[in-house]
Amino acid sequence: MTQYRKKKTQRLNAEHLISDYYKLEKKLGRQPSCGEYSRECHGNLILDCVFGKPGWKSFLKVLGKNVLQEHTLSKEHLIEDYYSLERELGRQPNAAEYFIKHHNNTVLQRVFGKPGWQFFLKAMGKNLLIEMNLSPQHLIEDYNELERKLGKQPTCTEYISLCHSIHTLGRVFGKPGWSMFLKSIGKTKYRVNSEILINDYYDLEKKLGRQPSATEYVQEKHHGFASLERIFGKPAWRNFLKSLGRNVLQEKNIEREHLMQDYYSLWKETGRKPTFRGYEKKHHSKCVLNRVFGKSNEESGWEKLKKIIQVTSI
Repeated sequence: MTQYRKKKTQRLNAEHLISDYYKLEKKLGRQPSCGEYSRECHGNLILDCVFGKPGWKSFLKVLGKNVLQEHTLSKEHLIEDYYSLERELGRQPNAAEYFIKHHNNTVLQRVFGKPGWQFFLKAMGKNLLIEMNLSPQHLIEDYNELERKLGKQPTCTEYISLCHSIHTLGRVFGKPGWSMFLKSIGKTKYRVNSEILINDYYDLEKKLGRQPSATEYVQEKHHGFASLERIFGKPAWRNFLKSLGRNVLQEKNIEREHLMQDYYSLWKETGRKPTFRGYEKKHHSKCVLNRVFGKSNEESGWEKLKKIIQVTSI
């Protein structure tokens, strides 16, 4: 959750939503797009509840803003957002990083033509191959920098969360990407043990002041379910909590915003739109999605989540 998402959804009112809009507008130095507001502040579903449907259009009307300004984003606007992200990262952003932080490919296609990302880079004199052919030295330097920052050997989950995706490693070093990458730098796989997993759980519990959920543990401590399964067996999280004398937290009252944020997080981590299997393995089950978003004969909870993500990313 971002700095603006501190209040519980059920307590949000029009004043809160408007206040967060102006904070974001001040931070960006311009009018935010629907996607930017959704990612940084609150999703379209909340706007629907407070201002009526269609949420974003009704919200802008209350603010006296013109919704057309978002749909006529100028080339200069999109390019400035790119350079802003490039300065923030200290390197050329990839497509997924730009889509998640600013605007998706539909917006780029509308302004620069199809295929959006390639023509967008061409307009700035950037070479698509620079992104696709990251040098081994670049990836190794990022690994060494992360190792210094963490004070220990990074795990696979930590590296792909904070540096580059497993697909990039596979493309540069061959498959399986992580194993081949470690072999090239003379490292062996860092395997966490039960003591590390348990200590990290207690650290997070102390930090949050409550029992963490599976999602919070994986995201905050950067241990994947594969490590939990290897040590505690399947079902990993349930067995892990049992060893700690904890009960499994029920996700009955989980917010839609939480599920959407986890989708964006996984997209950023993998560098591509998540599949259902990947999302379920890393975050939430089909039952949770169906319970939160509803299920019909035509659409499952997962399909409804993807549809909402597509709308709020424009």
